[in-house]
Amino acid sequence: MKDRARGLVAVLALVTIAAVAMTSTQIALDAPWAALICLIVAAVALFWPETAPRDADLLRQVASALSDVKSPEALGAKLRAVLQHHFHNAYVIAVDHTSNPPQLHCLHEVLPPTEGAPLPARFAGRELAPVAQLLEQRVPLARSDFDDGTMDNGMADPRSSHRFWHTYGLASLWPAQATEEEPLRGLVALGAPLGTPPSNDTLLAITQLFASGLTLLGGREDLAGHQRVLQQSVTQAHQSLSLALDDLEEARAKLVEAEKQAMIGRLAAGIVHEVNSPLGTLKSAADTLERATTRVKELMEASAERIDGAVLQRAHRAFGAQDTALQVMHEGHARLNEVIERIGRFANLDSAEIKNVDLRTCIEDAVALVQAQSSAEQIEFSLDLPMSALEITCFPAKLNHAFFNLVENAAAAIEQSGVVTICVSRREGTKGLPATAQVEITDTGQGIPHEKLPGLLDLAFTVRLGGRVGLRTGLPATRQTFVELGGDLIIESELAKGTRAVATLPLTSH
Repeated sequence: MKDRARGLVAVLALVTIAAVAMTSTQIALDAPWAALICLIVAAVALFWPETAPRDADLLRQVASALSDVKSPEALGAKLRAVLQHHFHNAYVIAVDHTSNPPQLHCLHEVLPPTEGAPLPARFAGRELAPVAQLLEQRVPLARSDFDDGTMDNGMADPRSSHRFWHTYGLASLWPAQATEEEPLRGLVALGAPLGTPPSNDTLLAITQLFASGLTLLGGREDLAGHQRVLQQSVTQAHQSLSLALDDLEEARAKLVEAEKQAMIGRLAAGIVHEVNSPLGTLKSAADTLERATTRVKELMEASAERIDGAVLQRAHRAFGAQDTALQVMHEGHARLNEVIERIGRFANLDSAEIKNVDLRTCIEDAVALVQAQSSAEQIEFSLDLPMSALEITCFPAKLNHAFFNLVENAAAAIEQSGVVTICVSRREGTKGLPATAQVEITDTGQGIPHEKLPGLLDLAFTVRLGGRVGLRTGLPATRQTFVELGGDLIIESELAKGTRAVATLPLTSH
């Protein structure tokens, strides 16, 4: 209404100016010509003031519609929705320059138009002559430029020249290009206007907004692609670092385990060396004393007639006590010698090379060493071993240490009194696989919580007494020993019932 009021004021002003001009210049016009001039001036005054506000409102609608879109399709659909209020037909089309020739596709659903046939949803730029011309020249094209037939070149194809406009009910094509340096991003195809059409400058501004939106979305897509590539690189680097850390932890665990075994070997060697010397001396002294006692007995028996009977009787009692003491000394020596031999076998002092060992001996030595600990005095060890030897090719020290860890863990799981059962059996191989030995070590301890079982055999850092951080290597190193020999270790446990460790090892084939 304000625009109409301004138009009426302008009409009155123009009429007044014209009247004054004609009066001052004494121009004599007849009534019809004067009326015609007034009507022309009134029409210009009434309609011209509305054009700029209407175009500005259209630009605001387009800018608002394109302000928050996430994809080119959403951009095309919103722009088409705005243009449909001003034109019979409206197509918003994107240009794909990655293919040769360039491919075009509508950024919205193609519905039957009010005039003509629907434009193809996808087509090559050179398929439609006016579109090919627009891609080449990058200037707006209008139906009126082709209606005189001068640009038809004799073509009868309805997709060519001016017949293109009649076929698809279009009136103009507008290139969408943000700047002259950038490639053509798309185009807008419009049908006949509904009422007064927007100005060419307004339509060019709309296509520039469209092109800028496509450029922005393309930049976002490129940025998202770079982000995906970067994220993938970070993920791969993280995986590589995790694998490297796992390898480092495994190597560290092996070094720690090797150092522990070397330390045990040195300690065992020192014990064997320090004990063997006095043990040999004790054995030698006991043998000497036994021979001397035998000699004295022989002399006394030879001189029995000259010795008083009471004295002889006391001498026999003394010799009896001495024989008992000698027997205890021999038994003690044998026991100590057996322990020293077990320590030597356990630490593999005789050889650091791979050789065949009897699995039964490994189990017996491990149990004997654990039994010698004061904490295992109230624990009963039940062994079920086969009669025949079960030979395994390995480093003896590593295998001994692995079974010692399992037996020691089983004993440590029992707080006061209980039973550790060890059952060793032979399993024949199938389908060409070697026979295996299965060792089951079961305790009647407190058991292990179910949530801790999955990571029980994995290397991990633990917090020890005093807040010191250490690396848990016992069970992981034990399992690694079995895996290196071609076997495995499985731990099963249930709270308040106990734990069962099952180790499998391939036997040496002969």
